[in-house]
Amino acid sequence: MDDDPDIRDLMAEELMEHDEIQVESCPTAADAIQSLLHKRYDAVVSDIRMSGIDGLDLFRTIRPLYPELIFILYSGGECDDRIHSALEDGLDFYIHRSGDLEGEVSTLLSILHGRIHDKRTSLPPQRE
Repeated sequence: MDDDPDIRDLMAEELMEHDEIQVESCPTAADAIQSLLHKRYDAVVSDIRMSGIDGLDLFRTIRPLYPELIFILYSGGECDDRIHSALEDGLDFYIHRSGDLEGEVSTLLSILHGRIHDKRTSLPPQRE
């Protein structure tokens, strides 16, 4: 999720090039919250600085409701005290947007593949 449509669309396109990744992008945190109410997701990737609810406030809002959800902040801002505090409170990852889209997508895919696989293999077996 990013309020900048160019960044949001570019990142979604890059991630969707990988068959195992399905992406739904949202322009605002409020839209993301509405989506979470109606669908199950493995992860949220959010910018920090957005109009309305910012990415850190979104994290603090949805973490208690969806503790199993992987939450990743992806932003060009510096890793300040608020981000450190969120990491201490359970934020899964912070990726600094440096302009190296290929490297950032690679890092994001590594995180998603590893964490989603770990999460799915730790679930109890389904009853038939």
